[in-house]
Amino acid sequence: MNIENCFVIGHIGRDEYQKNHEFLIDIFNALYKKDKSAKLLRVGYGSLKEKMWSKIEKLSLREAVIDAGATEDIIPLYNAIDCFVIVL
Repeated sequence: MNIENCFVIGHIGRDEYQKNHEFLIDIFNALYKKDKSAKLLRVGYGSLKEKMWSKIEKLSLREAVIDAGATEDIIPLYNAIDCFVIVL
């Protein structure tokens, strides 16, 4: 995943309104401005996936965001995450 020597923020959840991914991306954007080694690892899918990627690209975060898609094998992903974020 090309995340060695990076600070990895992780989020697992559907790309739906209730999960507030727009705020998650705003939080990550603020962090990334301070630490260019930061990565956002997103796991999940949903109806707002394209909208979220549009925002990611608009903020020039494409290289810093990793989309792991939907998977049931999340244990290795948990092991790669330094900080797990749940946004309400």
